[in-house]
Amino acid sequence: MGKRSVCVPRKPWSNEAMAIDMLLHDVRLAGNAPEIADNQWDVSASVPMKQIVGWTQVVARGSGGIRRLIIMAHGYEDAGHRGGYGIQLGSDGLTLSTVNLFSALRGLVTSIILYSCAVADTAPGTRMRAGDGNLLISRLAARSRAYVVASNATQYYSIGNQTQPLDFGSWEGDVYLYGPNGQRRLIDWGWEP
Repeated sequence: MGKRSVCVPRKPWSNEAMAIDMLLHDVRLAGNAPEIADNQWDVSASVPMKQIVGWTQVVARGSGGIRRLIIMAHGYEDAGHRGGYGIQLGSDGLTLSTVNLFSALRGLVTSIILYSCAVADTAPGTRMRAGDGNLLISRLAARSRAYVVASNATQYYSIGNQTQPLDFGSWEGDVYLYGPNGQRRLIDWGWEP
């Protein structure tokens, strides 16, 4: 008689780690972050990007990875252009000069959702340098080897109050999905993570 294999379901009380969702909320984005992730961190203007990425790495390793890393923060603008210059996250921001730090998350994060204004936009005359949001988000995807979702338009949200968290609602503008190879494609406006 041959051996039989039996599938045993994972017990909910087991110590095996499972991938989680993580939310980073820069507190300069007004409102209380919605409770939509297993691990949530309100980041202040004094926290360096190296510490933000380091803590995200620790959380990912301790939980079997991060399924969705959700970032809620203001997008930078310059010279009156609405975006493309990065994200106001911590003391350094997520910019072309800090994006390489996200290599530390390679293999630990499946997708990154950027709730920030016009982060995937490219300001006129900025191709391949600061102001090229497409380049920034492409590098973020390639460095982290994660899928990244971002928009090229201003995002409108309700701040809420003590009992109602901030709410981004539907995406504004064109929404792009950047693959781990850095390539982007336009996705449906109604897309939800």
